Amino acid sequence: MIKQRTSFDCGVATLANALAISYEHALDLYGADKQRNGVSIQQTASILFSLGYAPVYIPFPGFSKASGIGMSTASPDILETIGNPAILQILAPSGVLHQVFFDGKNIHDPFPSVDCPRSVSEYECVDAVILYKRFHTGGLISSKPGDAIPQIISTDYPEPRKRFVIKNNQALVRKQAVPYAVREGAL
Repeated sequence: MIKQRTSFDCGVATLANALAISYEHALDLYGADKQRNGVSIQQTASILFSLGYAPVYIPFPGFSKASGIGMSTASPDILETIGNPAILQILAPSGVLHQVFFDGKNIHDPFPSVDCPRSVSEYECVDAVILYKRFHTGGLISSKPGDAIPQIISTDYPEPRKRFVIKNNQALVRKQAVPYAVREGAL
């Protein structure tokens, strides 16, 4: 686990942990000034996109608290339901935004005094960028009449596929098998 080295480089350490790269490589991706100035979740999403990911942004209830902007948000529990890696921005008890890595099950906090993985429920989650590869070899999109913009997210390809329908900000597990609707290169 790569730990942050300054008070402002949690995002650098988190990106390094999320992508299994060195701290130095992550710092190069952001720029050396970020070790002193910090990073935003938007900068993180931009780097992920440039590396071939399709980062999916999800705001959580902590977003309204941190920003003062009232909006519809998802429950952080969706992270554990989907089980995909993500970079989260959390609100520290001091009121400062802090980035951590979610491995699909637990949060890995780069703060030096945090020595073990923690659960999502131990943090006030502000928002997240879920790490999906932009060019993958399979995926499914639902076209059921009456669904309000449903989408099916398939993970762990080519291993056994987990299927979820995102509807009304909730991840619902699909029980039946669905044929491949989107093939490589279609996204």
